[in-house]
Amino acid sequence: MAVNKAAGYDGWGVELLRHRLLMFYGNVEDTGEWPLQLARTVVVMLPKPGGEGPLGFRPVCLLSQIYRVWAKVRLPEVRRWLQINQVRTSAVELKGAEELALHLAMLQAEGRLYGEELVVLATDFAKAYDTISLGAIKEVMVAAAMPKWIAGPVLAAYHQERIVRCGMAVGQWHKPVRGLVPGCPLATYLMALLVFPWQKLAEQGGSSTRTWVDDCVAWSQGPTAQEDVAAAVRAMKVQVAAGDFVVAPHKSALVATAGALEDQLQQQVAGLGIERKAGTKDLGVPLGTVLKCRRWCVTGGRSF
Repeated sequence: MAVNKAAGYDGWGVELLRHRLLMFYGNVEDTGEWPLQLARTVVVMLPKPGGEGPLGFRPVCLLSQIYRVWAKVRLPEVRRWLQINQVRTSAVELKGAEELALHLAMLQAEGRLYGEELVVLATDFAKAYDTISLGAIKEVMVAAAMPKWIAGPVLAAYHQERIVRCGMAVGQWHKPVRGLVPGCPLATYLMALLVFPWQKLAEQGGSSTRTWVDDCVAWSQGPTAQEDVAAAVRAMKVQVAAGDFVVAPHKSALVATAGALEDQLQQQVAGLGIERKAGTKDLGVPLGTVLKCRRWCVTGGRSF
């Protein structure tokens, strides 16, 4: 909105509006509460392409525009805070899905070319946004020492009454107990914080990791690849047992260039319901199959 825009009939100009909003947001950050007039959220169920039944819909939350503006303004501060605390995710590193997936696919092509063993654990969660309890979100925020002036307003908005609309059917207002809020500008950052314990444990076990929202991938190359990824599988079991995440076996896979898997890794993966597959898709890019790419890519100093 242009600063030189003429004031309306109520006499409010742009500068006055900005000043009042700053005072308002400052009060919200100090108290960790939103006014009752803004304390309601509408959840709209949008049909997925080709989806059927209850799972064939995707919820989108229509949050107050006042909250969305605040969350968007504070997003850079949250990103910096995550970087300081070494929470690495695609949202923080500003990397696209295609870049991340192609990198892993090229590592696999490189491994096959040079005879290097590569093992990849690709894990996806079922309805990740819906299953997370608000209590778990608060616990992670407290444990990570997230600043109260960020955590307070976010938690207050997430605890707001919600009403669900699906087509012409409308439910009743209720207090939620679960769910990251789809439509919240900070939701992907909160997901990064929630899966960070797995990421840290997996890397301590020797694997490289990458997360994209609720897609968690661990991989390792060389003679210790299977041992390293087995540690990442154990870390995933800890993550699932400690929280509300549920692994989606049909969207998860273990892909390996090795001919035979060690018993330890085989048993660990079976415990999560994940099977070894000849190929799977990582963020839309095939793994375990021949990669066809029209662009020039460089991985580890070698071009393909």
